[in-house]
Amino acid sequence: MCLKYQLAHPGNRAQANSIRWVALFFICLMICACHRKTDAPDPKSKTGIEVSSKNSAPQRPTAQAQTAPQSTPDSAALQPVIAAPEPKSKAAIFTSRPAYKAFVGRLYQYRPVVSASTRPPGLASASSGDKKLEPHGGPTSALPQLKLINGPDSMVIRDGTLSWTPVKAGKYPIVLEAMGDGDASGRPLRQAFVVAVEKVLNVILKPLPASVNLGDTVTFDLRGSAIPEWALGDVTVNFDFDGDGNWDSGPLPWASAMAQRKSYTRIGRYHPKLQVAYGKAESAVMEGALNVVGSVVAVLQLKP
Repeated sequence: MCLKYQLAHPGNRAQANSIRWVALFFICLMICACHRKTDAPDPKSKTGIEVSSKNSAPQRPTAQAQTAPQSTPDSAALQPVIAAPEPKSKAAIFTSRPAYKAFVGRLYQYRPVVSASTRPPGLASASSGDKKLEPHGGPTSALPQLKLINGPDSMVIRDGTLSWTPVKAGKYPIVLEAMGDGDASGRPLRQAFVVAVEKVLNVILKPLPASVNLGDTVTFDLRGSAIPEWALGDVTVNFDFDGDGNWDSGPLPWASAMAQRKSYTRIGRYHPKLQVAYGKAESAVMEGALNVVGSVVAVLQLKP
């Protein structure tokens, strides 16, 4: 009815035309909105593949999308360069400890071990001289070449092992040097220690009785002696029961000689002697005094 009224009145035609254009503009906006909704991918789609509209043309990848961005020399020059830390020198040290106790006639051995050391290229130790250095980070040998700076004359080093058989009790200072290595201050790497050498035989003879009767048995008791268990198999004993300077028995093993018994059949004063020996390395001589007495027999003679 409104449209018929507008057509019936010519003065309102201009206003009617404006209304038509506005209505047409809103219709076009609604059509465009519908097309955009159809072209958009469905977020609830299981495949996740974008579905394009029938009327939309397939899009081709542009040259900018196909080619990866390449760095230019200027951009590489702007990247920060991080310098590697300077390698530090690590001095070698003796990690092994020697035995500080030894025995006369028993082999003493010590195999020193030196910790691995690292040196930067071109850094030499004070004792390396012209020796060729290992590459950076290369460790030295754990069994170094040793040099005996101070020690007994009979002490030797063979194949990295210190060997020595002491012949006399006492204290012996020893100084070793690991050739080719230095300590933290650059001085030659050395190890100093003292070995105390003790006797194997600590023989104790129980005192003999001052006087015994004729025919009594005397025990030479050595069971109070202090001898290492590992040495007992090499310990022997000789006996001189009358003290005349001649051994009355051959070398007897320690197990059967440490409580030897002797019966005296002659009256007199004796100075018995015994000798305890540990192989050929050590010996000890013990001596005692003994008086053998007999009963007094009185003879009564009657004259006629």
